[in-house]
Amino acid sequence: MRRSLFTLGMIAVTSLTMFASGCVLTARPATVSVEASYGGWTSYYYNGSLVYFDTIGRPYYYYGGRIMYVPSTWASYNVALANWRTNRVAYNRWHARYNAPRYRTVVRRPLVAPRPRTRPAPVRSRYKR
Repeated sequence: MRRSLFTLGMIAVTSLTMFASGCVLTARPATVSVEASYGGWTSYYYNGSLVYFDTIGRPYYYYGGRIMYVPSTWASYNVALANWRTNRVAYNRWHARYNAPRYRTVVRRPLVAPRPRTRPAPVRSRYKR
């Protein structure tokens, strides 16, 4: 009994002290730092997704594992295209080093049932032994 009263008193004193001091806990959204530049290339983001460029320079991003092309109405569309055209070699180095999408495709081969082996017919002689 005495121990539970002591514990209850300590909880009350601690909570009153926190309340009286005005302690406030606030949460901020987490920020993730990604390697932003490599070899002269600085990456672009469209709606929080990393932007890649195909072989002819069209920007795209991955959404749910699928390729989605960035619309030309994106505010940084022309800037990104101009930057890709002038720094294509640097982009290719960056893409090969950090963000090659090797893990986005899964190769599944169909299972082929093995062909049943046919046994040769037994040789029967005409003569009985």
